[in-house]
This record gives sequence, structure tokens and C-alpha cells, in this order.
Amino acid sequence: MGTTVDDWLVSEYFVVDTPARKHVVPVGRAYATIGDLRHIIGRSARWHARTAISGFISKEPDEQLQAAISAGTSAELLCKAYLLTISPALIAEKGERDSLLHLSGNGHLARNDILGIKSIQLVDALKLVKHLHPAFPFKENGALPVSFARNAAIHMALFEAEHLRSAVIQLAQMTESLLGLLDLDRKAYWGERATVVVDSLLDEAAKRLEQIISAKVAVARSRLDTLKAGLPEGMAASILTSLAAGVNSYGRVSVVGDLTLVGDDGVLQRCPVCNQDGLLQLVFNEPDEVDTPYGSYIKRDMTGYPRSFECWVCCLALEDDELGGFDFPRSVDLPDQDEERWRDWTPDPQDHDEQRYAYEGYDDDDEQPSVTGDNADRPG
Repeated sequence: MGTTVDDWLVSEYFVVDTPARKHVVPVGRAYATIGDLRHIIGRSARWHARTAISGFISKEPDEQLQAAISAGTSAELLCKAYLLTISPALIAEKGERDSLLHLSGNGHLARNDILGIKSIQLVDALKLVKHLHPAFPFKENGALPVSFARNAAIHMALFEAEHLRSAVIQLAQMTESLLGLLDLDRKAYWGERATVVVDSLLDEAAKRLEQIISAKVAVARSRLDTLKAGLPEGMAASILTSLAAGVNSYGRVSVVGDLTLVGDDGVLQRCPVCNQDGLLQLVFNEPDEVDTPYGSYIKRDMTGYPRSFECWVCCLALEDDELGGFDFPRSVDLPDQDEERWRDWTPDPQDHDEQRYAYEGYDDDDEQPSVTGDNADRPG
């Protein structure tokens, strides 16, 4: 049995007449220390999770509207509660120094009030958890009902029953993953009544996914059988291999180690139906801007997460969660060729322009300054 959100409480909330607002966290009429922020956020995430479930099964439109709001809010807050276990700095909005000071327990150095903390938004929180745990059920370019439903409900008081159902199912899937990471007891988190509903929704989603996968596999096998039946005896293997080569039309093909790369975001993987090469498309986190003494440059994240699979032989096509039904990798680390290129090169401090050109990188067609001195031997 895991822990509960209540176990996260460091010290009891307290009441003071004139609190030093930069040293405490307001909780209604009471106050807490910054060390209890995870408890505060976790408790609210739990309330919104239960509210999302109860509102979802309600027949009252306003309660269903609140369910849409709570689904997205609970997902965001529980992600932040998890990120707080690693470092409070992870939930501060980029560039917000005062927010970082408050979150790190140095609020007395901040200029603004603690209520002015600016933290990362839902999508950024989901991306960060996904970066830390590739198995987390979030696809960066995939559908995000918890966000769509919340925004429609908050800004326009609109919701649609089936879309709300999708949002609540996605909340349940994300929450179950986070509860495992946080070692929280799921029944204590959801509550007895909501746990039954959550189990039903998860089972429904799993069965629906299984049905979709089974149907796609059946169609692919039927096509493969039809294809083989029309091929000359003894030539089937070579013809199927030739058909599989059509995947190369997606972009340039290069072999690096055990990986066969296709274009900028694809790798070859064996099709689970026909055992021919198919294309596994990857999605990457947003690139980071890296600062150096000689300027800044954009560094691409080289860890890709499977988004879709397509086979040119049997035409099996899988997306997102459907990939989990097969033995595809959960993540793929691509070689950073730019990093290899510059690893052993030391910039010449005498020539700032040369340093800038080297770090920013130029294509072969770009005009480059002349290179002299020590930099004449740099890789290029």
C-alpha cells in the first residue's frame, strides 16, 4: 500500500495576525511554509480529480461543466506535485526570477508577492513529465482532451458529452501513471466511489483499443495473404522486400550503428504482421537554446518518442496508444552528429566572428569568412 497526499504535510497550517507574506504560503485564512506546497497542490489535484469523476457521471450541465474544468486542472496540478519531488525550479515559468525565488524558499529576496508566482502551464508540465518518464501517457502532437475540454469550459462555458468522456478517460490514464511515480495509494486518492468509475473507464478504454488493434491487424493480414497469393512461386520474399523499400521515399536513408534512419524523424522497424521493414515515426521535445561564451545556438533533443508506424507491404498503420500493443521501443536515442563534429574542437579566443560562425553552423551553400590560424584545421 502506498502513501497518501495527507502524508506529504510537513507541518500543520497556522494562523497569524500579520504574516510575513514573502515567507509563507496562504491557504485560505491560514498559512503554511513553502515546504508544504506539494501537499497544497496535491490536495487540490485530488479534489479536482474526484470532482471530475462525480461531475462526469452527473446529469446536471453545470456539474459536467465543472468536470471539464477539473479534469485539466487535476492533471496539471498532479504533474506539478510530481515535479516538486525532483526540484521546485521545474515548475517555475522560464525567466521568472521572483517565482523561482519563492519556490526555492527564498521568497524574502523576491520583489513580488507569493500570490504572483508564475508557473508552467498544463502542456509544459505534461511535456516535462514525459521527458523524465517516456512511458507517461502523453503524446506531444497527439490529441489532448483534458486541455481542450478545460479551455472550452472556462472561456466559453461549453462542453460536449463524448469529448468530456475522452477528457476524463485521459485524466484517469495520466493520473494512474503519476500515482505510481509518486507511490500514492490509488483508492485513497480517488476515493471509494470514484475508484469504481475510474476502473470502468480504464477497462473500457483498454477494450476499445484492443478492438481497434485487432481490426487493423486482421485487415493487414488479409491484404498480405491476398498479395502473396498473386505472386509467382519462389519470388514472394524478394518482391515483398522490394515493396518494403518504398519507405525510403520518406527521406534520405542512413545507417548509424544499429539504427536505420529515414529522414529527420523516422527509423526502420520490423512490421509485426509481415516482418518487413516499416517506418516508425518519432516525435521530439522542443529544442533548447544553449548559451555559450561565444553566442547561443539551438540544440535539438535527440531522444524521439514513437508517434506512428506504417508498413508499405501489408499497409498496417498504427498511431499513438496502438503502438503499445506491439514490441516497439518506447523511445529511440538518435546520434547527435553535430555534437560529434565539434566535440574536440576548441574555439580561437582571438577571433570572435569565427567562434560565432562555428557555433551557429552553416550549410555548404552559406558564405563563410576565411579561416586562418588554429581554426584552419577545425572540422568542416
